[in-house]
Amino acid sequence: MPGAPTEALRFRTPPVRSVDLTLYFPPIRELRVSALASFISGWTQRYSLIAESFALPPVEPDANQSDYFPEGGMPFPWLVFRDSKGHRVGFQNDRFSLYWQFEDGTEYEGFETLKSELLARFNDYAKAVMLAAGEAPRPIRAQCEYSNDFGAVSPLEVATATLLSGDHVIPPADRSIQYAFHITLPTVSEQDVDTVVEVNAATREGQNVMWLDSNAKASREDITATDLLNAAHEQLLQAFVSSSSSKQLDTWGMVR
Repeated sequence: MPGAPTEALRFRTPPVRSVDLTLYFPPIRELRVSALASFISGWTQRYSLIAESFALPPVEPDANQSDYFPEGGMPFPWLVFRDSKGHRVGFQNDRFSLYWQFEDGTEYEGFETLKSELLARFNDYAKAVMLAAGEAPRPIRAQCEYSNDFGAVSPLEVATATLLSGDHVIPPADRSIQYAFHITLPTVSEQDVDTVVEVNAATREGQNVMWLDSNAKASREDITATDLLNAAHEQLLQAFVSSSSSKQLDTWGMVR
């Protein structure tokens, strides 16, 4: 199975601040907000609509913009909802995303729990889209984004742990950022899934934060959403370990 998770690797007290999981699929061109009115109305019992904006740009660099515009109409907007816990869910006609924040004592629930919640909400959305447009969304890409609190460990130390050269240092445009770096790791190809991880770190107003952004893209139609999410998270996890010092890993209670 592509990207099968590393079951034996976990952390007792991971430094996770936020997680954003997204599934991408070919645009459902004729999907209209009005056709999802009943579905959206049902969601407002659990979520409150906090934002409606113009559609986010296609994730595929060679995407045909006309595929996102229905005949004689505007593209499906980007809709964002929030629940009582501050968790956010967003969707448009080519993606579905869930976002969690773990602050003020909120405990990170683990990737498997978050993945299950995303897939459950996505399945509800997919059923509604099928009824509304006669076409079900078929995920072809998954994205995992994690931000982590690195405590007293600076981005420079993270860069050293990742064996980065000075060429990867980003001159901060924001004066509140004292130091930053970015690197795109080599693509990992396993069982028809290509995964790319970006590692970013910055010191902003005295806080050291590392972001990891992992994208997994399928080259076969039978690759499932679960496969894609697992592949993206697995490579992200490996990059996280590689970018952390042994002292940090011990502090966070890494268990193999």
